[in-house]
Amino acid sequence: MENDFKKIKQFAETGLPTSHIGRKIIALDTVESTNRITRQWIQERRIFEGQVVIADEQTFGRGRLERSWHSPPGEGIWMSVVIKPRVDIKHWYWYTLLSAVAVARTIEETTGIQPELKWPNDVMINGKKCCGILIESVPVGDRTLLVMGLGLNINQSGFPDELKERAISLSMVTGRLWSRLDIFKVMLTHFNDLIKEVSTDIIALWKQRVRFWGEPVLVIEAGQSYEAIAEDIDEDGGLIITREGQKTKLYAGDVILRVQRG
Repeated sequence: MENDFKKIKQFAETGLPTSHIGRKIIALDTVESTNRITRQWIQERRIFEGQVVIADEQTFGRGRLERSWHSPPGEGIWMSVVIKPRVDIKHWYWYTLLSAVAVARTIEETTGIQPELKWPNDVMINGKKCCGILIESVPVGDRTLLVMGLGLNINQSGFPDELKERAISLSMVTGRLWSRLDIFKVMLTHFNDLIKEVSTDIIALWKQRVRFWGEPVLVIEAGQSYEAIAEDIDEDGGLIITREGQKTKLYAGDVILRVQRG
């Protein structure tokens, strides 16, 4: 399939007739990072709530903990959405959960694949990451906006050596190429529908797609690793784990499933 970003740019001129997300879209050929340029434009008052920035290529895509995100042209959706939070700051993490649910619903609807979600911000297929999410806050005047960035691997046939054991694309799973425009449209619709009412309901929707409750995980936190059992998440997004018989909550770090399921 030839690079279909021209179709995305044409679509961006009109957007979707949604009530919120997707009405206004900025499509760029190449950027360092969609989150970076969106944060800059927010501070310059050039972009506002509900607007979307999408790029064909990121030369310096980022994930959590300043990790790089492989974002070549023609192969994925690299985008950022501007969100005005409508919940208390302690619940802003709900927007990360909402984003993961929107992506999972999009993948199911467009490809038939049923992805799983992993704390804190990953969408997984066959134990490998197909989408990562990064939400950053941007103060502007007397308020704060959120930039929700995501990278969804769609048409990659493979990955660099340092990623091939933990990254996957929709094409690698299905054996076919997919229209990025079609997936992008569906994704914007799900974001628009979910963001209307952000509440504890989003936690339940997220938890329905998690499969590692009660199973052993390796926790990597502050440069150290230890074994634990993943139990649940609470309303502020903390992962509840049992470590050496004691329950505690984890707010930063990574978890790796220790049991490989077939």
